[in-house]
Amino acid sequence: MLSSPRPSLPRAPLALGRRFAHKEVSVVYPYTFPFSYRNKAALRAKVFVFCTTSLCLPFGAAAYQLRKSGAGAQ
Repeated sequence: MLSSPRPSLPRAPLALGRRFAHKEVSVVYPYTFPFSYRNKAALRAKVFVFCTTSLCLPFGAAAYQLRKSGAGAQ
């Protein structure tokens, strides 16, 4: 037996007001990067140096620790 849909209950005024309490805020600050990317060659060089350094630094630290402990190849 199918029952008729239950009539919606009236909402409390406080709960209804909460839905509209948040306001959309657009970002108006146009410079979101801390560097200039207008010069593509300079940006490419900086990204290359950053990525190379961040990749090689852990391996260099591990080699230093192994050499310091005497476990590394002489």
